[in-house]
Amino acid sequence: MDFSRKFICASERKNEYDDHVCAPLFKRVFSLEKIDAAYVQICGLGFYRLFLNGKEITKGKFAPYISNTDEAVYYDEYSVEKYLRIGENVLTVLLGNGWQNPIGGEVWWLDKASWLSAPKLAIKLSISEKTIFEADERFSVAPSPITFDDFWSGEHYDARVELYPQKWRPAMKAEEPSGEKRLADFATIGVKHEVKPIDVFPYDNGYVYDFGINTAGICRLHLQGVAGQKISLYHFEIFQNGAICKENISFGKRTRKDYWQQDTYICKDGENIYEPSFTYHGFRYVYVEGLERTQASKETLTMLVLSTTARQKLEFSCSDKRVERLVDNVLNSNFSNFFYFPTDCPQREKNGWTGDAMLSAEQMLLSMNVSELLKEWLVNMRKSQKENGVLPRIVPTGEWGYKSGESGPNWDGALIELPYRIYELENDRNVIVENLPTIHKYLCFLGQMRNESGLLGFGLGDREETYSFESSAHKTPNYITDTLTAISLCEKTIKMARVIGCIEVEGYANALREELICDFRKHCIDENCRVKPYTQTGQCLALYAGIFSKKEQGRAFENFINSIEENNGKLCMGVIGYRYFFDVMAINGRAEEAYKKLLDEDYTGYLYYVKKGMTSMIESFVAFQNNNYERLDGGKIPSLNHHWYGHILGALIKYIVGIRVCNYDVHRVEISPTFIKDVDRIFVKTELWGKDIAVQWQRCGKEILLTVETALCYNLGDLTNMIAKKKRINDLKTEYCFKLSEL
Repeated sequence: MDFSRKFICASERKNEYDDHVCAPLFKRVFSLEKIDAAYVQICGLGFYRLFLNGKEITKGKFAPYISNTDEAVYYDEYSVEKYLRIGENVLTVLLGNGWQNPIGGEVWWLDKASWLSAPKLAIKLSISEKTIFEADERFSVAPSPITFDDFWSGEHYDARVELYPQKWRPAMKAEEPSGEKRLADFATIGVKHEVKPIDVFPYDNGYVYDFGINTAGICRLHLQGVAGQKISLYHFEIFQNGAICKENISFGKRTRKDYWQQDTYICKDGENIYEPSFTYHGFRYVYVEGLERTQASKETLTMLVLSTTARQKLEFSCSDKRVERLVDNVLNSNFSNFFYFPTDCPQREKNGWTGDAMLSAEQMLLSMNVSELLKEWLVNMRKSQKENGVLPRIVPTGEWGYKSGESGPNWDGALIELPYRIYELENDRNVIVENLPTIHKYLCFLGQMRNESGLLGFGLGDREETYSFESSAHKTPNYITDTLTAISLCEKTIKMARVIGCIEVEGYANALREELICDFRKHCIDENCRVKPYTQTGQCLALYAGIFSKKEQGRAFENFINSIEENNGKLCMGVIGYRYFFDVMAINGRAEEAYKKLLDEDYTGYLYYVKKGMTSMIESFVAFQNNNYERLDGGKIPSLNHHWYGHILGALIKYIVGIRVCNYDVHRVEISPTFIKDVDRIFVKTELWGKDIAVQWQRCGKEILLTVETALCYNLGDLTNMIAKKKRINDLKTEYCFKLSEL
């Protein structure tokens, strides 16, 4: 595609905390004598809203994309002939700062990013393949009513400016960003649904609106106001002990007062309707200052839930309503944290943390139609790789993502985990072809990072370990988690290389894997098949990575079980250990025990947080006081909306409902459920390789009725010999019921 490379801006002056600059409005007036096939191509940095003859045609929120524009620059294209008219036409564009001037990202050094600039615009109108105009000084610019906007800090809007005569002046030429020009032909960001408040109550000098669900979005403000009336909206997750709690969504002294998750609106006379354009927030509650008592009604504020427009492809139900609530929470956090790519949280960071995505890739691909979005994020991940193979811990990023050296395999591994899972669950061979060279380069980097013992021990480790006061504290050393994860990543690379017949990469990955196993066994395994030091996470990862011989496997697994029993039967692991716990237990025939451990109502189990009334997934498993979110150990309250513990959903699908791909073979599905004694019925419908598959098992007296509906070929694994009856239900030959004897 021929992308327009001419950029314009309103001025070189950038919006700052101490020097607010209005979001610029661009206008071009043009005349047409006839109308044929017409297209507008646009790149608005950071974000844009596009209007033609007074009608907004923007594809969604935060268009076109979020990227490091030194690496990739995204354009949208619109078919616009139906919006044009014979005679005079007016095209207008509103620009926001987005990631082009991300002052709220100062914690991650984004306020000093190399691509930093005032908002800029490239745009081209073509009719019958002929360019009518591009961005140049014939565009006029004027300040908009948005007097301040930042992706993190919020937006300020003065509705009185709508009534002022606009002072138009010529636009200025702007520097073209250096990144590769790409078309943003994938799902965008949109309003999923609207939520009305469940309660409104007085607080301090204003009112608190409680929406009953902790999610991501913005608020629509609707009221009859008086010119100059100032309304401030503060968004937060927790209201406890009669007070707002901001502790878990800010960075303490590094967070600017009155500039975090805050929107400010100044009224005009009469009816006022306002929705922020260039920011979003993570919240359940909104504290509103500036309302008169008669204005503080439930109709004044509405939550607009925002997320990717990619569809949910999972249906789930269970006789245990607590488990249904848990799955709802996982899905809520998935969508709350998918804004073009997986982010960690919607309030505090909004960053594309690679480690979080690595932990959630499987369950997200089973529950959301996001493979194309993940593939585009992988494009940006590849572009972020340094010449020596180093990857950043967040994508996109400036220099902060490479801070303190390297992130380690448990974060960088997203480069391998994402294409591995996309091929496994979507049968997309191209994703391997596109990423394998970058993966090879990364594995070569890992080979160079081994220490004198031949192990890997750098980057980030098993964070958020239970029983730990600090989020970064953990009992399992990094050289354990890094080396074992690298072994698993090598194994996944070998499988991908075999799919496309890449002997070179397969050979290198296999050699590195064997060397890492040899050195790990030499330095980190004792004569009793225990990992040194002996921790739950270390033993779990060693089993998952397959470093024990068949003869040793039973003893090593017994040691893992003992490590849990020695901790009063409770899990003492962080996010990495939790991710692989269910896999290891299920592979060793203990899926029901894993289910009961993870769905415990003790704080080391998922149902503790369901019982607490949470509507999203927590950042770390910690114990709270009975009636609030104050930690029993006095530590910092974590974010209440992170997706990285959502891998429990993948485990429920694979091991309890029993839908899984056989040995990385995209032509074979195995249906092998675990019949939990306390569950009477469980149902899942999802997609594999573009085809629906629905599985349900239900207790019927002393028998179990297993129903499978799919056009895919499948086998019943170990259940084959238990089938008492096989009956075809319909003529489509896609739905079967099997009666099984009670286990």
